[in-house]
Amino acid sequence: MSNDLFKKILKLIEFSEIVKEGNNYFVDIDLLTNKEIKEIKKITGKDLTGYKRTLDISGIKHSIKKHPNLSYSDFLLIPIIVKNYDFIGKGKKDDIIVYKKEIGNEYFYIEQIRKGRKKLVIKTFYKRKKRKK
Repeated sequence: MSNDLFKKILKLIEFSEIVKEGNNYFVDIDLLTNKEIKEIKKITGKDLTGYKRTLDISGIKHSIKKHPNLSYSDFLLIPIIVKNYDFIGKGKKDDIIVYKKEIGNEYFYIEQIRKGRKKLVIKTFYKRKKRKK
């Protein structure tokens, strides 16, 4: 992950504490790769060619409110989680994709397909202690 993206994500998280309403603030993380497009199509049946992965204030606010054990640094793991997941699958709804990655803890990143803007946007994000097998 580039330092520039790192700084943009941190700034967005900090800004999420200031902004009370609205969802006009976001950071595009990246354009989906061909590998990601193929994998997601296999799971969902949807062709996401030309889609960008995005973090927005609404998803960050929701994640922090519902999962207070998250820290700012956890959000910096999102680009790593989506590129190097241990599990990827479809959520309960057709437009939801779930990623799981173990990095000390178990991290779950859930994103929503938004057709109109051709984006995959954070729905929620959380972590839990690794379960014993």
